[in-house]
Amino acid sequence: MKKTILCASLLAISSTASASEFSLGVTTSYSPAVYKGNDAKFVPFPMVNYQGENFYFRGTEAGFALFPQGTPLNIIPHVKYDGRSLDPSDADSAALKTLDKRKAGLLGGVTLQALTTTGIIEITAGSDLSGNHDGVYAEAVWKLPIKTADYLVMPEIGYTYYDSNFNDYYYGVTAAEQTASSNKFTAFDAPGEGQIFAALTYQQKITPNVQITTQVRYSKFGSEVSDSSILDRDNAVSGSVGISYIF
Repeated sequence: MKKTILCASLLAISSTASASEFSLGVTTSYSPAVYKGNDAKFVPFPMVNYQGENFYFRGTEAGFALFPQGTPLNIIPHVKYDGRSLDPSDADSAALKTLDKRKAGLLGGVTLQALTTTGIIEITAGSDLSGNHDGVYAEAVWKLPIKTADYLVMPEIGYTYYDSNFNDYYYGVTAAEQTASSNKFTAFDAPGEGQIFAALTYQQKITPNVQITTQVRYSKFGSEVSDSSILDRDNAVSGSVGISYIF
């Protein structure tokens, strides 16, 4: 029965991919305090989504599939906004105010996507395009979409590897930063290491044109990166909820 539902879901994704869909709405995201002494944040922002046969734009990510959406094996170059950042001037703790700024950036990558009878498998390789740290990353994720005419439930699980340039920019501490913080933080060179994550997305149509979307995501830092003295935790639970109108 489960395989039948999954096959129907993949068929629905394939059959509707050729029809363009545009939606406009608003989303509020929740981000926990990752850096020590900062508060959790709720951020509302407009959400624009477009899905065409090849091109797509989903919130903070845009891409172009080399083959029509729904093709069993596809290659998808894309760019996406990486919102991880630290602005010391807005930090909630005096110690964090002594650190260098960590800027949000733009990531580029290429995804190999396979639609199978056991779910969607995506393997991605990418790098920093903004010049913040010139780091690279690689990701593998498995998704299980369960879709009907009115709702979509999609659990996913994956692993993302970030190289030392990437990790050190966001979680490393220089000797100068240790001195500036009066040794409240310890100098630390973050190594290349990955994060495991799991997420659950739920979409529900209230009317034929109005849809709500919620997502909860859990991620866990690797054991070495977790040793950074500026981190408040070794795991994080984030989420979002939004409403959109489908044209």
